[in-house]
Amino acid sequence: MSSFPLGWTGDWAGKKVLVLGSGDVGFAIADTVHELGANTTVVTDTPGGDQEKILTVLGVAVVTDQGDQTDVSSAPDIIVLSSPAMRSHPLAAAAANEGAAVWSEVEFSYRVADKSGTRPRCILIGGHTHGQEIATISQAIVEEAGLRAVVVGSLGVVALDVLRDPTAWDVILWPLGAAELADLHHDTEPLRTPFMGVAVDADRILGPLELDAVYFRNDHACVYSRGGGATERAVENAWVQEGCRAIGVGLDTPGMSDLGVVDDIICDRAFLDDRQHRALELTTLAELSELGCRDQESVGKVVTSLAIARGLSVSPDSVGPALRRVFS
Repeated sequence: MSSFPLGWTGDWAGKKVLVLGSGDVGFAIADTVHELGANTTVVTDTPGGDQEKILTVLGVAVVTDQGDQTDVSSAPDIIVLSSPAMRSHPLAAAAANEGAAVWSEVEFSYRVADKSGTRPRCILIGGHTHGQEIATISQAIVEEAGLRAVVVGSLGVVALDVLRDPTAWDVILWPLGAAELADLHHDTEPLRTPFMGVAVDADRILGPLELDAVYFRNDHACVYSRGGGATERAVENAWVQEGCRAIGVGLDTPGMSDLGVVDDIICDRAFLDDRQHRALELTTLAELSELGCRDQESVGKVVTSLAIARGLSVSPDSVGPALRRVFS
């Protein structure tokens, strides 16, 4: 894959790019590739509609999906998939066999995340249900600190719509379900977008393959549920960039590089100086209870969100106001 353009400023001119699938994601991919200057074709199983009209006006070829009989004129250099289901499409399988790059929406997105000149930090959060809640809490804390943050993905906004914004975003929070994680391929090309992977044992729909994808190639931190569970085993075996840290979260006493609870206090022993001897207070169980956040699962999501925020150097002063805003 290293021979292909990896960023917004790469040489896309003359590259033949096939977008498999339409809808909001497929449209965003096609519009982005066209803006980059590639020769773009979209394969859709829902012909007609406003999006097809717009693409046609832009000069993007749109063809109706007929499986392995789909006529796309010539073999593509790159195929970008609008959803994990498209990985098994005959055109994707044939292209992969012939050496073409086949990228998921996530893989394409982080390659073109530099339009503004500054790549945002991307937080991949394993699991749609719990991941969405953690992303929402994290967004509030990060924004309270003055950073520009957004939740993207199937339950948020389309990632490429954010990445094409000429005004730089600081943080992108991206909850991914099992199918999306399983669709990430393990090429060893260095990442240009800083990554932090987060997964919690509460979302048990993630198997070893999906958990591995959450942490693969992280360059900043891997956040996991300590206690010997699936996420801890995944972090122990993860292929990460040099300098990446393992950050444990739980509701018991934290060790070094952990966040946890001492008596009533939720504290940080990961992101502070002298963490061998000190812990930093972030909030308390009593304060969370007043906000209606009382059960272990809800508190665990808050602790995980705090790990994300602290990993982004957010001050503890931002925690209280943000939590009140989320839970009020």
